[in-house]
Amino acid sequence: MSQVREWSQVRKEDDTATVSIIFPLIGIKNHENASTEWIWKGRIVAQGSNIKDADNQYAIFNDVSSCPSTMTGARCFIAAASVQEDYDLLQSDGVQAYIQAKLTGPTTWIRLPKQWWPPEWDKYHDPVAPLVYALYGHPQAGMMWQTHMEQRIFALGFSRIEGWPSAYHHAETGCAFIVYVDDFVMIGPSKKLKALIQRVNKVIEMEEPTSLSKYLGCKHNSSVTYQGKVRTTETTFDMDEYLNTACDLYEAASGRKCRNADSPYAPELPLPQLLELCAEVGDLQPHAASLLMKLLYAARMSRPDLCAAITRLASRISRWDKDCDRRTHRLYDYVRTSANVRLKGCLSTDDFEFVIHAWPHADQNGDAMSSKSTSGRYVEFHGKGGANTFPACWSASKQTATCSSTCEAETVSLSDCMKKDAIPIQMLMSLLLGKPVDVVAHEDNAACIIAVQKGYSPALRALPRTQRCAIGALHEIFHERVQKPDEGRCLLVKEPTETHKGDIFTKELQPHKFKVAVQMLKMS
Repeated sequence: MSQVREWSQVRKEDDTATVSIIFPLIGIKNHENASTEWIWKGRIVAQGSNIKDADNQYAIFNDVSSCPSTMTGARCFIAAASVQEDYDLLQSDGVQAYIQAKLTGPTTWIRLPKQWWPPEWDKYHDPVAPLVYALYGHPQAGMMWQTHMEQRIFALGFSRIEGWPSAYHHAETGCAFIVYVDDFVMIGPSKKLKALIQRVNKVIEMEEPTSLSKYLGCKHNSSVTYQGKVRTTETTFDMDEYLNTACDLYEAASGRKCRNADSPYAPELPLPQLLELCAEVGDLQPHAASLLMKLLYAARMSRPDLCAAITRLASRISRWDKDCDRRTHRLYDYVRTSANVRLKGCLSTDDFEFVIHAWPHADQNGDAMSSKSTSGRYVEFHGKGGANTFPACWSASKQTATCSSTCEAETVSLSDCMKKDAIPIQMLMSLLLGKPVDVVAHEDNAACIIAVQKGYSPALRALPRTQRCAIGALHEIFHERVQKPDEGRCLLVKEPTETHKGDIFTKELQPHKFKVAVQMLKMS
């Protein structure tokens, strides 16, 4: 406050200066939960959407920002802690994280609401003060906090985990941290981890660590049992209250109550009736994006059974019709009916030699509204003998170009699965466990397997141009890759369609088949 100036004078003296305003922001944390769990929180924020430069033009900042961690990375951390003896899995928040970091670069000056002006400011016309700390809302605040945090943990011996944003490994102790903005998830040998956290807490102010519970809006309910010296950890991913809140919002927007439904897919209609519905704009069109994205977050966090239905509806937001309304009604009916269905994972210390199993899948023009195929995949960890499993990641997405055969669609899906998920997870788990980890990819298309074995297919030779993937690369991954002591193997095996776990991500399964598919994912 002692550096208060007139903005007109500042802009004359410093042509790099920028100006914005600050204001209070009040919200309810855990609003999706019961009111007894609500926490009213207030913070002072900068209006980052309205920062002007010395010429009164909107300020343009370098397109550089912090890159937060992924939920896939967090699940890998949970799995790694579950299979190692005397390992702890802890969680902590940075205390007022952003304003632990100072704002660097050109000075940003701020205007205060007039009600906050001290008496001595009354003599000014447009008083401003320099923003010293990385206040939430400033476009570069996230990057400043991450830089501040990294400088301090790197000095303690941490290093980045390649390919995994905001994930760090401490080679001396074997501990690892993964950070989402200011939420820390930490694993390591119990005594070493606690000692390391104490060291970190001297340079970064953190809350007292606790066992992992609610992280990124998803409750992680863990139960630990012992059979002799073998510790078994079962983790349940719970978003019941979030989903029920989503259904409440849907009922308010649609004016209808949710009904019972045993799958998220509406029954198929005769073509004339379908065309009639497609010709009219849907009533839910103004709310479509909000309704679908609300569910998409839950689908990515803990409900893989919702992915395909949401993805197909999301592709029609710009041309929403009454058939989309019908399908959205059915989707929300299923969500309300199955709100208490939870994804589960279980691993024990006997499962240290676990294997990564990948289930890539694709349909061939299975969506009547698009010629493009859908790629789906599910990646999980299998413990000793396959009795224990733990989910790592899943997805359902449209391919970028139309495929001319099932073999082509399956090859594209296999390539995406290996490059984007299975191999990066293999690299991460090898580091966290300190040993090679194998990958087994399950493929139900024989022609795809043969093409990968040969490394060439005359029918698929245009793939590098049309789909940006190469059979030769897949051949090297599964058949020619030179094995090193610190790398695991990648194996490709034939899997019957009936038992393939990726089927649920690419097709609108009938209710009886859908139920079986959900059970295969260990959801109940």
